[in-house]
Amino acid sequence: MKLKTTTINYFIPFLLLTAGCGEDKESAQAETVIKVTTESVESYNGLLTTSYSGVVEEKNNTHLSFFSAGTITEIRVKEGEQVRKGDLIARLDATSTSNAYKIALLQEQKAQDAYNRLKPMYENGSLPPIKFVEAETGLNQAKANTKIAKKNVEENNLYAASNGTIGKIHLTQGMNTGPGIPVLDLLEINTVYIKVPVPEDEISSLKQNTKASVTIPAISKKIIGEVKEISVTADLLSHSYPVKIEINNTDLLIKPGMVCYVTIDSESNKTGFLISGKALQKDINGNQFVYVVDDKNKAMKKLVKTISLMENKVLVEGEIKEGDLIIVSGQEKLKPQVSVNIIQ
Repeated sequence: MKLKTTTINYFIPFLLLTAGCGEDKESAQAETVIKVTTESVESYNGLLTTSYSGVVEEKNNTHLSFFSAGTITEIRVKEGEQVRKGDLIARLDATSTSNAYKIALLQEQKAQDAYNRLKPMYENGSLPPIKFVEAETGLNQAKANTKIAKKNVEENNLYAASNGTIGKIHLTQGMNTGPGIPVLDLLEINTVYIKVPVPEDEISSLKQNTKASVTIPAISKKIIGEVKEISVTADLLSHSYPVKIEINNTDLLIKPGMVCYVTIDSESNKTGFLISGKALQKDINGNQFVYVVDDKNKAMKKLVKTISLMENKVLVEGEIKEGDLIIVSGQEKLKPQVSVNIIQ
């Protein structure tokens, strides 16, 4: 009787232990089921419209400066003012250069008088040739000095190099300046550029003279432009290439610095699959992928590659097909082959 009791006492804990292990396994399996939401993959075959953000730039920016050093006595223009080629826009203090010009004129007059008096004597043979040559040389030097002095006076004035709009004024009245120091900027904005950064994987699809639609929210204006410049040098940080789109601005409403949005249509059809950007992930190797739900409600990792952004969708190519259910939320905790529960 004691033997039977001992057997039962050992057998009951064994049953309890076995039952407990079974419950742990069932619990572990239940924990691997993750709730997710999905979207169906759509195929696409058509023109590719790419969108970019850009900034307005002037077509040309000329930094105007004086040829000589001095103190600015007058700035005759204001920022945003329209000027024409040859308009006087600024002056330097001309006291020193004007006095130097007057002295040069007196020296020229003196040399001219000496030349006039010695010339008849030279022609009569009463003056040695060397003396006449000295007088003639002195007159020529005086004339050259006068031209230089006159040019220095003229360089106290700063003129518009071309038709344009006054941009930033760097110096003001009373400030000292020197040769090559910018006083103000003269902008050409009758035609402007829209500068946009284009990713390296899209730059090859752009061609010069391609039409582009430009929207400028600040002035509620939409205009068609053309791609004019495609840089061959990429930005080291963003790995994008600057592209300039030319648009007309005859009414001068478009100002440098305005933010704008650009859309460009591809010249040929593109094929791929449209998915939500929320589904895209990257693995440790930098490869893009999405999770697809298979017929056993398990998550499957599928590699994809972005072709372009299209409004609120992403056009991709890769290991997916039309009709696949891709996971767009809840995928943060997923691993391949993990069971999922699709919720609406």
